[in-house]
Amino acid sequence: MTADNEDKGRSLVPEAVSSVTAAVLTQHGLDPLAAAAVAPVFSNAVQRVFEVVRWKRQERAAVMLELAAQEAGLENEENLLHRLLRTEGGEELFVNAVNAAQDAMLDRKGRAIASALARGALAGSVEALQMEDFYVRTLAAMDAAHFEVLDIFDQRASDDETPGRSSSPADSQFDRARLLGEVGALAEGLDAALAVLTREGVIETMPQPGNETKWQLTVYGISLIRALRAVGEQLNAEDESRASGAE
Repeated sequence: MTADNEDKGRSLVPEAVSSVTAAVLTQHGLDPLAAAAVAPVFSNAVQRVFEVVRWKRQERAAVMLELAAQEAGLENEENLLHRLLRTEGGEELFVNAVNAAQDAMLDRKGRAIASALARGALAGSVEALQMEDFYVRTLAAMDAAHFEVLDIFDQRASDDETPGRSSSPADSQFDRARLLGEVGALAEGLDAALAVLTREGVIETMPQPGNETKWQLTVYGISLIRALRAVGEQLNAEDESRASGAE
């Protein structure tokens, strides 16, 4: 979208919101003339909300880029981009990371995206950079519920665990009853969370006798968890540093 088209699109937003607002008020029994009169008041409020949301999304992306540049040991975000553009797939990783960061409400998610982008900038091969792009794409599909379910698997995953060769397979596989016992209030959304994690290749179903289904981490899922553990350690260290500085 060009700058002119973007400006035209923004100028149409208040008018569109006002029309929709008037229609909704009319449907709820308000006289059409009265609805048309008060609609601009509501539309102005909605427009301000849109602006705040847009600003917050831009802020999250900007913070992510700053953190990524710092973690990569680069002077600024521009150097980060230049470094990424040297490797095939670097521009795609950059765009995917910015898009994902805009909707990263969790500090953990935003930091994980920044770390993946930093590692991608320092990657010594196309393959290593592509792995970071996989992480970013997966993180973009995750929210708090998915992190909560993934943490359950993380509690049982050992650092040297490989699917199919675990020293304790029974402990690393979860059936529905076991998962329900862990997720608590998330029980109603468990199927949706499992579906996303399975689609992203983080977990996989394991064949069982009868109709029982069990899930366990994939090799990729274990790799993602290790990356998230490193992020968790960073955040914990920062929290401890702030706490000690406040004393």
